[in-house]
Amino acid sequence: MARLIITNGDSALHQFRAAGVKDAILPWRDVLHEGRVTECGSRTAFHAMRQGEIVRLFHQHENEVAEGFAERERIFADLENYERIEIWLEHDLYDQLQLLDILDALEDTERETGVYLIQADDYLGTQSPEDVLRFAENTQAVSLQMRHEAAQAWRFFRDGNCTALANFAKALAPGLSTLPWLGSALLRFLAELPDTTCGLGRTQRWCLEEGALTPLPAGKAFGAVAKREDAMFMGDLSFFRILDTLASAPTPAIAGLSGTLHDACHSDEAYRAFAQSKVTLTDFGRALLAGDADFVTENGIDQWFGGYHALGNDPWRWDEATQDLRAPANA
Repeated sequence: MARLIITNGDSALHQFRAAGVKDAILPWRDVLHEGRVTECGSRTAFHAMRQGEIVRLFHQHENEVAEGFAERERIFADLENYERIEIWLEHDLYDQLQLLDILDALEDTERETGVYLIQADDYLGTQSPEDVLRFAENTQAVSLQMRHEAAQAWRFFRDGNCTALANFAKALAPGLSTLPWLGSALLRFLAELPDTTCGLGRTQRWCLEEGALTPLPAGKAFGAVAKREDAMFMGDLSFFRILDTLASAPTPAIAGLSGTLHDACHSDEAYRAFAQSKVTLTDFGRALLAGDADFVTENGIDQWFGGYHALGNDPWRWDEATQDLRAPANA
């Protein structure tokens, strides 16, 4: 029986191969919590948009990114060759958004049978080859309810309606939803919006908090912030991009970075220098932590959150205390 495994990236792929899996494996290489994710009318147009976002945000080589999406399209054009399709993903935001994208792509192919979901409450890429396949005991056939919940979430995420997305996420009670980690993942996504106290997303604020007492190398700051997550979802380049934003703003919140993210993405030496550079807070950064300043009011924002384009000085904000949204004054 021909089997296709779809999983969250190359680290998981290597673990499956080390565990002796010979079947076709498709790593889903897209960081959907980063950049623009809107409805495009076709999968081809959607892929073109996401290629552009990955190249723009992470300074990747366009041809390499395009080849990853082309591989996906080639495999999906021949899905009839696979009797069984298994989606192996984790509980965190990165993977839960990939799940929405994968199920949407399968809907386009009208594949309705032979699709199974294996969700892990741990990270596939960190498992030993002996342990990674144990999550197969969680195998579930993808049901109509799963498809329905995923389609609703994907629509709200791409529409850019923050209120609708938040309401939907809160309604996904873990004990009732067929996708038990989706609701918490979407709420974690919304927490990256500027907050109501100082205009920082949650990861931005944690960056400043970790560096408040003593200068901290960027790489160690990444590790410290990752440990604060209930479900770690962010890779090093996503984290370094946040540091780059905090440092390069007109009124910066941090100082001390060696080079830029662009440099770090194109040279191993520059990457090491960036990761080893010690991050210090500026006076403005300390004022942000004290609640005496606001990053977005001071610097403005031009950033996509799924289908929502936060632009200017008065975007949608996230209230950490109430776990709810605050609308712009002109909404």
